[in-house]
Amino acid sequence: MKKFIVSIAAVVVLVALLGSCVSLRDRELTPEEKEKVQIIGSVSTSFSKWNLFHAYNKNTIIIKAHAKLLAAAQKKYGQYVEVHNIVIGGSFSFFEFLPIIIPGFYLLAPVWVNAQKIVVTGDVVSMGSGAVLAQLNKKKLDDALYSTAAKLIFDLPHYATIAILSIQAGDEAAAEYIINELEYKFVDAKKFRIVDRRRLDQLRKEQDFQLSGEVSDDSAVSIGNMLGATIVITGDVTRVASNNQLVLRALDVQTAQIILIVREQF
Repeated sequence: MKKFIVSIAAVVVLVALLGSCVSLRDRELTPEEKEKVQIIGSVSTSFSKWNLFHAYNKNTIIIKAHAKLLAAAQKKYGQYVEVHNIVIGGSFSFFEFLPIIIPGFYLLAPVWVNAQKIVVTGDVVSMGSGAVLAQLNKKKLDDALYSTAAKLIFDLPHYATIAILSIQAGDEAAAEYIINELEYKFVDAKKFRIVDRRRLDQLRKEQDFQLSGEVSDDSAVSIGNMLGATIVITGDVTRVASNNQLVLRALDVQTAQIILIVREQF
């Protein structure tokens, strides 16, 4: 009987405390800010949160929610985006407590701890053309370009016809800068034939691919054939820990094989 009364008391206390469900908002854009930014989509994710004494740390949940949404946004839309208008909601699920309630000596555990499923959503904001280039350390980027270009120039077959197709770098301005610098270094080496940029720009419009976009190896080889190139070069700039990394790939148009990959952190 005593055990039954304790059980009832625990349930009553538990129900009374369930009003502590998470409901938060973060990084909300003002009407003026909304007019100045480009919202390119939305993302959502969820995670579980165990709260001691049915209280939650607001800042901890906000930080974790933003981190998870940003990771999802970067995976879907590219590295150089931000997440705003974040909505965070938590809901109690009785079934999450069953493993704790059933054993008699854990009977009062739900009074002290509760688990919530946190669901978060947010709008994905593009950082805009030129924002990526502005964020990169230009001196370090130039050093990385010098190093990777030198490796390619040394190892690639001399007098090959080369087309530098695309660099996935987050926006057009950053991709344009990297491609221009690579073209200059290849031309300056006087060891290769470089596909005329005007031909590449025309084909890019016809085939609807972007200098700053991702191009599959199959597409790169196909485009290289159209341009009369024997080697095509694609690449990307990604974030590695606290650094950026420039990766360049050279593909043989005839065999469709990657013949060289070079990378440099900066």
